[in-house]
Amino acid sequence: MLRNLVALGIRKLKSVIDKTSLIIAGTSILFLLLYIFFVAPHIAINFSPSINGHVFWIKRNTSSLSRGDYVLIKISPERNDPYIKNGYVGKRICCLSGETLERKDLAFYCEGELIAVAKTHSLSGKPLRPFDWTRGKIPEGHYFVCGDHPYSWDSRYYGFVSEKEIVAKEVKLF
Repeated sequence: MLRNLVALGIRKLKSVIDKTSLIIAGTSILFLLLYIFFVAPHIAINFSPSINGHVFWIKRNTSSLSRGDYVLIKISPERNDPYIKNGYVGKRICCLSGETLERKDLAFYCEGELIAVAKTHSLSGKPLRPFDWTRGKIPEGHYFVCGDHPYSWDSRYYGFVSEKEIVAKEVKLF
């Protein structure tokens, strides 16, 4: 009799363990699918020292950009960029449409505030040509973007970025 009770208890315990395992597996798969379809497409991982931060949350709404916002930019092949061939880069908005951008020698100023200094040579020794600009308002629908690293490849060299090239706003997570 005791043997029968023990066997019955073991069968019941196995049944509970099987149901629990099934629930855990199903929940894990659900969370994995939620991550793949809803979280992962909104995460960007930065491997470049060009901007401070390693993980960014991507917000596709770019209707209200401000100075200091990080943005994800799609560099088009029409730019004929020597360093970026049809790729994405993350930069920080340093000067907005309608603001006054001025270049004095190698220094760039937005509304009179120093925002970036161009270099004459890259870290590898290649000569660099700063963006050809003296003083004026940034055209409507365009931005002057900067990296956080002094040798970042940004608007100091390739000029303004149009709002059509900005595909998302990036919010630094860490």
